[in-house]
Amino acid sequence: MATSLMSTRPRFSSEGVDWEVQECAYEYTIETLEQFGNIVSSEQTTELHKTLGCFVYTIAKPESKRRQAFPLPCGAGKTTAVRGIIRAIHELGRGYKIVVCAEKVEALCELLRDLRDLDGVPRGKISLLHSYEHDPAFDFESPKDRTASEPADSDDLSDLRQFVLLSHSKLHQGYNKMPYDLLIYDESLVLGQASTIGFEELCGEIAKFIGRVEAMEHLATPDQKKLCEWMKDAQMQLRDASDNNLLTWSPLPIGIKEARAADKPIHGADDTLRVFMGWVNDQQEVRLIKEQSQGGSVITIQQTIPDHLNSLAILDASYNIRRLMTYDKTISDVRMFSDIKDHSDVTIHLAKAKAGRKSVFKELQNGGDDKLFHEVAELSAKKVRAGHNVLVFTFKDNGAWKPVSRLRELTTQYLDGVPPDMVSTGGSLNFLTWGYETALNRYSHCDVVIFAGLLTLPHSAVAGRICAHARDINQDMTPEELNEVVQSEKVHSLYQALSRGSCRVMKNGKARKMDAYVFSHDYLAIREALKTAMSGVQFRNYTSKHLKTKASKRELAKEAILIHLSSTEKDKESARELYALVPEISQDTMRAGLNELLDDVLAFEWKKQDRSIVRIGVEE
Repeated sequence: MATSLMSTRPRFSSEGVDWEVQECAYEYTIETLEQFGNIVSSEQTTELHKTLGCFVYTIAKPESKRRQAFPLPCGAGKTTAVRGIIRAIHELGRGYKIVVCAEKVEALCELLRDLRDLDGVPRGKISLLHSYEHDPAFDFESPKDRTASEPADSDDLSDLRQFVLLSHSKLHQGYNKMPYDLLIYDESLVLGQASTIGFEELCGEIAKFIGRVEAMEHLATPDQKKLCEWMKDAQMQLRDASDNNLLTWSPLPIGIKEARAADKPIHGADDTLRVFMGWVNDQQEVRLIKEQSQGGSVITIQQTIPDHLNSLAILDASYNIRRLMTYDKTISDVRMFSDIKDHSDVTIHLAKAKAGRKSVFKELQNGGDDKLFHEVAELSAKKVRAGHNVLVFTFKDNGAWKPVSRLRELTTQYLDGVPPDMVSTGGSLNFLTWGYETALNRYSHCDVVIFAGLLTLPHSAVAGRICAHARDINQDMTPEELNEVVQSEKVHSLYQALSRGSCRVMKNGKARKMDAYVFSHDYLAIREALKTAMSGVQFRNYTSKHLKTKASKRELAKEAILIHLSSTEKDKESARELYALVPEISQDTMRAGLNELLDDVLAFEWKKQDRSIVRIGVEE
């Protein structure tokens, strides 16, 4: 096959670009996509050919120091292209060393199986590197912490094979020094890593140490007494610090090993204070970020991707919707066709609900008063009974509270005691927990995706990521800017999770039909953000049975204004006419709703001008 492809073209360009690998990889990629039900559009083939061309050019020209992001949408064939180029290199007998890095270990395990079982790449040519324990009975729906479905290989740098699959964390642990011709980052590349400790938590642990040592009096060890005096100074610094202050500490009075040993009898398995002392010992810069609603945090950052690490290809479907990515100036994005994936057969049903992690577990802990779970379970039962394949996203277990088990139990109740996998209609019920929204592709048969809780990162954690991505602990960010990044990270996770279902599969540029059900307090903002991520997607309001959440008049006003502005072709709208959209709601309420939208959902599209609002960027 490769020879016929290259019959009218040299195997290599004058610059040494391996055209034969590109063409073989391209054919393998298209062939694989079609085997799994994709009908590949001409625009999609163009983008995949361009992507593979960039891969082989980067291999041939390491001096170009490329760091490129490829924002092809989910399901467009990015990971399949990785399989294609590895298979082509193997079958053509080339010696190029390829490293594939992914955040989730299980995504690497799945890639290993595909290369070995479907693409014919010998296992002896592949190194799989991770630090997890191999679990032969790995449960994809409810995996044990730090376990993997495939065993890791030797992590000795001298033992690495031609194709290396490793986790992001491994790359940060010295493997950025291994030889390679192309490093492919599956999903987002983050140049730095942030560590965060809650401000109140740290203050409490310091106070506990001081109190315990003083209470022990003469029973305290000399090391504990020295550390206690140092802790008092640290406590005062934290109390006096202002928002965004850089915190500096005097050196530990004893060695870090002795300091950790002195703390162990007091805090036991809780290593919060020991982590903090490690920061001080390593002389890391620490910043205080105060956040009113969630409490403050102290953060520190470490650069994990050194400046010399180039020849990078970043495959990130969310690149264009994640505000976090704009803080990294070393990466350039490869321009893609706009709207190469049409989501017009995908309908997202939205309803208002408290669906954050804290809210979900609070309901579970209140004697089973889990209204959201009842809503999801009854809806799941209805869909399974109708013959649909349902995928439910929820949170990982938290102590005695096991969301997947609870949802399965409730769904069985709504199926009149029949387990979901025994329903005669052919429907099925599947679960994934947050953390696997970017990792697995085995659920593309699910035509219904339901969310029993949404992943929202704490503001302090996102602030740390911003500083890490900018590689600047002093990175400026306004509260409004931080809110925008937090929201875009939430939408990124949601988009990735939605794309585990049947809409992942493309047929001639169109996503396969799918229905999704999203419950969130900020469903209006989510709707507007997903319009950018999923071109053509349809939205419907969902009437809940168990949640019984009644929208306020201000929310109804915002809904009416959003619907109007989403359908208008005008670039200027009279504020008075917007206030009159819902006659039964007062103008003051309508005005307040519009102002909230302009500060949040519509901030990048519309702005106020006198007594009107105008589209941003349109000549006035």
